[in-house]
Amino acid sequence: MATSFMGKEGFIWWHGVVENRKDPLFIGRCKVRILGWHTHDKEDMPTETLPWAYPLMPLTSASQTEVGYSPTGPVEGTWILGFFRDGLAGQEPVMLGTMGGIPEGRTLQETQNVGFNDPRRDIGSDLVDDSDEEGNRVSPDEGTLEGSPYKPKSLLLEPGKPVQIEKYEDSEKVTYPRFGGKPTTSKYARGMSDNTSRVIHHNTDGAEIPGDLKSESIIADKKSKSITHFSPIDTAGLFSKSFSEPESPYRAEYPYNHVYESESGHLIEIDDTPDHERLHWYHRSGTFTEIHPTGTRVDRVHDDKYDMIWRNHRMKVGGSSFTNIGTNYERKSGGPSTVWAGGSSSFTVASGKYEHRLMNGSYLLTAKISDTAPGVPGGPGFSKLQILKREISPGDITIAANDTLRLKGYDVQFEIGHKQTRTMGGLDESVRGNASYFASTLGLGSSGEMTIAPGGNLAINVTGGIQETILLAPPHAPLVAKKTETKLGKLVMECFDGVATGGIDLNMGPHGGVSSITMMPGAKGGHIDIASISTPGSRISLAANKMLDLVSYVDAFLEAKKVQVIADIEIALKAGRVKIADATSPAVLGDKLAELYKEHKHSTANGLSGPPDNRAKISKIKSKQVKLS
Repeated sequence: MATSFMGKEGFIWWHGVVENRKDPLFIGRCKVRILGWHTHDKEDMPTETLPWAYPLMPLTSASQTEVGYSPTGPVEGTWILGFFRDGLAGQEPVMLGTMGGIPEGRTLQETQNVGFNDPRRDIGSDLVDDSDEEGNRVSPDEGTLEGSPYKPKSLLLEPGKPVQIEKYEDSEKVTYPRFGGKPTTSKYARGMSDNTSRVIHHNTDGAEIPGDLKSESIIADKKSKSITHFSPIDTAGLFSKSFSEPESPYRAEYPYNHVYESESGHLIEIDDTPDHERLHWYHRSGTFTEIHPTGTRVDRVHDDKYDMIWRNHRMKVGGSSFTNIGTNYERKSGGPSTVWAGGSSSFTVASGKYEHRLMNGSYLLTAKISDTAPGVPGGPGFSKLQILKREISPGDITIAANDTLRLKGYDVQFEIGHKQTRTMGGLDESVRGNASYFASTLGLGSSGEMTIAPGGNLAINVTGGIQETILLAPPHAPLVAKKTETKLGKLVMECFDGVATGGIDLNMGPHGGVSSITMMPGAKGGHIDIASISTPGSRISLAANKMLDLVSYVDAFLEAKKVQVIADIEIALKAGRVKIADATSPAVLGDKLAELYKEHKHSTANGLSGPPDNRAKISKIKSKQVKLS
């Protein structure tokens, strides 16, 4: 039975510095230079000759395949406390943990090629890839930090563009420890209790930090490079004008802020400072999520953001929601889409065009009347659908449907500066109630026929005059230019004029030399009355500049208390008989009577008389009189 084995021969512990962490086996081992066991002289004991020290993980990590934390924590220059698993042999070191402190401020010349220091700047260092293009090893004059993680030098933000991360030049980078005279504990953990942390501009007592100690931290950088540092964020303006990104409520007090900082500049804070509790996840690009003491959450992304959800997404906002999008906005739904607004809703297009495109199906725009209250205009339960001119900026609005477009509402009102309607096919308008059109000027035109067919009376009330012009052009010109028919009742033309300037004129026009005005009874008989009998003192005048013919194929009657037929030249009455009142005699032509009269002789005591001596007077009046035998 063995009497001496590991764990029985004694516990040999040690203290040393990590000089290489690039384990070729990827199990977290580090080359550690151990005080007392290894020398400072790298000529005598180079870094590559040091033994690999194994990491000891906490119980919270399984240290098993695909389970637990990665054993990658120490960096070059980290002080380690451990023990030798093989006791006094000292060839199997195990790392128990790391030790912090306040490093001395030493120059590169003091630490270069000296043991117990970060060796990456050593001359001829094997910790950097300094091979040529053919793979041959080339020893540089001095090691480089190129390829090693390092924090950004600065972040450059421009609205609407990805963040630009400025990197340090290799000559500007320093090995660990990166500064001296300050604790290795994160400045975000030291917080407000340590004025040297330089996290924010004020101390715990509110006093401003002197200018030479201006804040240099992620917290201060977040404020100076806030999105709203450039300008406030505007909203649509219905409920709010603008909003801003809240500042970080960082007020950490040591030892309540639990911090993890990475080499490249990532930061995680779990801050338990009373009344200032926070959670903070920060990426070196400036993208972060921070939860404030009251539960307010602030997300900022310095490039693109993707939310990919395989199934459903449900979101509840108890208050208001404001979104400001710098450029384009598109949203697509593969199925039905519903937007419900419990109050007023508006959609504003500042410029360009607003288009609703329906690829297939129906498009309904509805103003609904409440089911529990009567739809009385202006009263409860009454809704209106309105497009108001004052709410529309200059530009075009197109409402288009491949099939049927319906606008339904109890009261649909359009107030438009100018309206133009084009119908590619037919146009049918049906109004169940009254319809009215009012315009300063109203024109109705048709390239073909036009029909107006009311079911009842048609009233046309004009405060001015009415002018009808009928332009007949072949081949559409009919024989009748205008025809008015009445199936029942009379066709009445009346003129009401209190100053005797009105009347009814039937004119042939300036070019009507071969035209005529004809009044004919119906094919089955009837008569034509030209009468002035309703008003005492009224009269009927028939006038012609050349000739006036009154022709009847049966009977013609002129009936009045007084009839005057006056002509400057001639009046011709042609008939078998001329009837005046109840007397009927053969008509005698005036010129024939005058011829007979001038040859007239009669018996006297002296024999036959000579011709009458008043023959000139008879000739003068023969065209103005009708003689009856």
